[in-house]
Amino acid sequence: MKQYLQDAILYKYKLCFRGQEAMKELFHHGIECGDGWYQLIDDACLQIEAYLEQMFDARPDVKTPRITRIWQENDRLKIRITPRNAYLDLLAKQYSEQSKFVCEGCGSYFKNEGIHLGRCMTNKYM
Repeated sequence: MKQYLQDAILYKYKLCFRGQEAMKELFHHGIECGDGWYQLIDDACLQIEAYLEQMFDARPDVKTPRITRIWQENDRLKIRITPRNAYLDLLAKQYSEQSKFVCEGCGSYFKNEGIHLGRCMTNKYM
């Protein structure tokens, strides 16, 4: 993913990516997927951030989870959240499932027709 898109995600969701350790872990390699999944990642981070805000407000003394890695694996979006949490694992899984209908290169939606390895058949990124 292009640096300016990664920076936009990081700036927007401070609770998801808080702390120096998270920055080093996540951005050692950057967000490891194409620009086409930007909106999908943005949507996922919006929901994760809202949940983390509720957790933090309810129990500020508890270590709240954070995103430590975002990548593409087997043509699906993967989001690693540490420490693990059942609700956040479910959210990550839902966005992983949604990613199979979105071109990783350009962000086009499709119904698994014209798809090759997570990208449009007509996509210049193939």
